[in-house]
Amino acid sequence: MRASWACGLVLYAGCAAAFAVDPFAQPLTAAVVRTQMAQLMPEMDRAQVLRGRFTQRKFLVELPRPLVSTGEFILLRGQGLHWRTLQPLESEVLLTVSPTSSPSATAVFLALFAIDIDALAERFDFFGDVAGPAWQLGLRPRDAGLATRVEKALLVGRSSVERIVLYEAGGDRTDIALEAVAQRVDQLTDGERKRLAP
Repeated sequence: MRASWACGLVLYAGCAAAFAVDPFAQPLTAAVVRTQMAQLMPEMDRAQVLRGRFTQRKFLVELPRPLVSTGEFILLRGQGLHWRTLQPLESEVLLTVSPTSSPSATAVFLALFAIDIDALAERFDFFGDVAGPAWQLGLRPRDAGLATRVEKALLVGRSSVERIVLYEAGGDRTDIALEAVAQRVDQLTDGERKRLAP
């Protein structure tokens, strides 16, 4: 467990340097983002499955210190996310979206997590620097309903997404450091595939 914590802290410290310049000062078009991200993350862009570990820090305006949790996740692109917290308490969350369902908060979160540029472009304006090799992509919701929950989001990484920051409208913030590995669909177990596929 100490090794997992150390990896999370290294990612957190390394990505923090990207905030030297305001990522929301430079607007980007969806076309530029789509092209650049495909070049920067070719393996992740093609992968249907992402598996890895996370360290999540939840900053609440009424608390002096963040709530910290660690665990593991499996993402089946466009279908579902299995989010398993191991510390400080064990818990599991399963998010799935049917291809025929209308857009929802779950669908937006899955698109954000997988960096589905086409899906994100429908509801967000893009900002930041995606020239690489280190990149940061800012998103501001155009949807009024979504904006009541999320003020903005920030993705930071290199050859994969290393950090996701969600800024909530009420002032709270969720900061997630990720270690993700791309895999093939056939590397899922039967149980994982049944849980993740709607």
